[in-house]
Amino acid sequence: MMRRLAVVVLALVALSGCGLRGKLEQPPPLFGPQRAAYEAEQKRKADEAAAKAAEAQGAAATPSGERQRTEIPVAPAQPAVKAPETLQPTPQASPFQRPN
Repeated sequence: MMRRLAVVVLALVALSGCGLRGKLEQPPPLFGPQRAAYEAEQKRKADEAAAKAAEAQGAAATPSGERQRTEIPVAPAQPAVKAPETLQPTPQASPFQRPN
């Protein structure tokens, strides 16, 4: 009995050093109205952080749902190179078809 107690205490002491340091954050809710409220709060915080970063750069803030779009010019496609008629494969008779 004393041996088991010593093993448990030793294991607890060893595991106590494996924890996180500092303030622990509560995990987000998995479902329900609390999840929607949590996601809205996170989006609001992200928008505020983006606005502060934009003000620091001297540019106008953009909402987090929009992305900057850039038009990339595309060269017209080249016509496909066609092989000469002499190099086209000739149809072969199927070995599974018997002329009767």
